[in-house]
Amino acid sequence: MTPEPTPENGVRFTLELQRSAPNGPYAYRGAARIAEQELALNVTVSVDGETVTVTGAAPPAADELHQKLAKLALALVRTAVRSAVVRGQAVPRRVQRWRAL
Repeated sequence: MTPEPTPENGVRFTLELQRSAPNGPYAYRGAARIAEQELALNVTVSVDGETVTVTGAAPPAADELHQKLAKLALALVRTAVRSAVVRGQAVPRRVQRWRAL
């Protein structure tokens, strides 16, 4: 993964597809970057028909900010995968988004 600039405010999510099977699960790995720190993320999405199940969370000892960033990352990946599957397209190899905090 290439280094990304650190945002001055908000958060930049960069997640790349690590492995996938024809019908999932789709495993993404990356990070959420904020001005002061970076949080490593692992997100796995399984698609079963029209149901999307997401696994992955912040570490048990994570603070409130890390938990919020993990939930946002899960929502971003779930939306990207669901959208691709509904349209009959390949899931994205990279999910990169910026969000305000």
